[in-house]
Amino acid sequence: MPARRPDDDRNGPEGEPRSLGTLVRTWRSRALLTQEELADRAGVNVRTIRRLEGDAVWRPRSASIRLLTQALDLDAGERAEFAAAAVRNDR
Repeated sequence: MPARRPDDDRNGPEGEPRSLGTLVRTWRSRALLTQEELADRAGVNVRTIRRLEGDAVWRPRSASIRLLTQALDLDAGERAEFAAAAVRNDR
């Protein structure tokens, strides 16, 4: 059985779902992108990336979420996890 990477876990250390910021940071790192490169690729401001990764965005724009999922080339499960994290952030 192959060793699991830390970013394979769908939940954080306490079994809680990962935050939106953690997801963005993890997937950006996996894609080997800087914040600036991700912002350019997604067509959003780098400040948006910084605020998302810092969990400073309470109500992320659906357009930004869509652009980021495309720029990060997320699969269906990752897109669903991202959308769920965005909704959790909105509360």
